[in-house]
Amino acid sequence: MWTDDGLNGTPNHAGCRASVIKPLLGFDAYGIYQSTNEFGATTFNGAQIYAIRKKGLIDAAHGDVSHLYVVAFNAAQALVPYGGLTYTVQPAVSEGGDNPSNNSANGVEFFLSALQFGSPPYQLLDNRIAVWAMGNTRSLTTSSPNLSLSFQVMASETYGQPNPAAQKPGPIPLGASLGESSS
Repeated sequence: MWTDDGLNGTPNHAGCRASVIKPLLGFDAYGIYQSTNEFGATTFNGAQIYAIRKKGLIDAAHGDVSHLYVVAFNAAQALVPYGGLTYTVQPAVSEGGDNPSNNSANGVEFFLSALQFGSPPYQLLDNRIAVWAMGNTRSLTTSSPNLSLSFQVMASETYGQPNPAAQKPGPIPLGASLGESSS
């Protein structure tokens, strides 16, 4: 988890000193892609997606930040027409940046996200999934990255979160080590 106040080009949402949890990483030949869920003190602000030039990150590790470019996408509102804020956009890990089906050969990074919206206990089921594509990832190797982010909602098998499991009576060594009782 990290916190930020919108300085240095990072997201700054009204009334929110953001906490970002559950960072997810993916990569291709050109970049590293991070997706996060952003929370305020009492709000959920949705998913943010970042693209970082791979070589720029390596150079930054050696003290040279002159080629470290971060491209940010606020994906939070994209799925609102389908029922809620975008959350947990999972990037892919691929061996190369060029997808054979991408005729422009300028690189593409894929992501997936669920469309099961609701509050605990998550008794909602869904049968849709969002497939995201970040195009032109090769442009991360230039001084002016020009990326695009698009998505398509597709049918899937029905899925959902299971109800919470009840703890059976008995010893709970981990809980006991944290001061919980086994009642």
